[in-house]
Amino acid sequence: MRVERDNYWHSTPPPYYFGEFDDDHDHGGEGSHGSSRPNVAREVAETILLTLLIFFVVRAVVQNFKVEGDSMLPSLHSEQYLLVNKGLYFRYDANFLERISNPQTPPDMRYLFHGPQRGDIVVFEAWDEPRDFIKRVIAVEGEMVEVKKDQDPVGDPTRDCGECGVYVNGVKLNEPYIRQRPDYDYPPTLIAPGEIFVLGDNRRNSSDSHIKGPLPVDRIIGTAFVSYWPQNQWGLLPHPTYAEIEKP
Repeated sequence: MRVERDNYWHSTPPPYYFGEFDDDHDHGGEGSHGSSRPNVAREVAETILLTLLIFFVVRAVVQNFKVEGDSMLPSLHSEQYLLVNKGLYFRYDANFLERISNPQTPPDMRYLFHGPQRGDIVVFEAWDEPRDFIKRVIAVEGEMVEVKKDQDPVGDPTRDCGECGVYVNGVKLNEPYIRQRPDYDYPPTLIAPGEIFVLGDNRRNSSDSHIKGPLPVDRIIGTAFVSYWPQNQWGLLPHPTYAEIEKP
């Protein structure tokens, strides 16, 4: 933010002219046109600066992302372009000022808005390679996650497979967005503070937390919220409700 000096209280008042205008001050419209030119130039400069400021602020918060691969089918397709909100999960250290005077004070990281939530589609830096991945948040810190595999070779998600599926805190999730049910088991695991559990919607063709383990939230770039290309897939990305687990 730019703070400007209040010149009104620090400058001498403009001179006032009394009586009739003499020839030196009576030039008709010609003088008025000349005095307006600096004002127009200043307004143009301010408009340009404001436009650049808005551009850089938006660029710092919103980033485009291109989907590569089939790990998020059928929700997202390869070559699909998304907008990612990088500011929603912004974290800050509530003990920052105290740590300046006392370096022994532990950091207290908090979210300015809120942290990742189940169902969010997040873009993040991969666990062990210089790439960006995109997956869906399934469980957050403090939750118990478990996966029971589907023995069926097809893994049709519309078929009743009994107990197979993804469980959070002992509740089986309703996941109409997946392509196939998982063909693997994942033992009950408590998600530690500062971590989340992510899976691809294409459960049988995704390198995610069932292989790599929980993801540190520090690796998250942002959450995808809009698809803008191709044109037939334009719009806000739907977010599941998980009513079965959100009940008190």
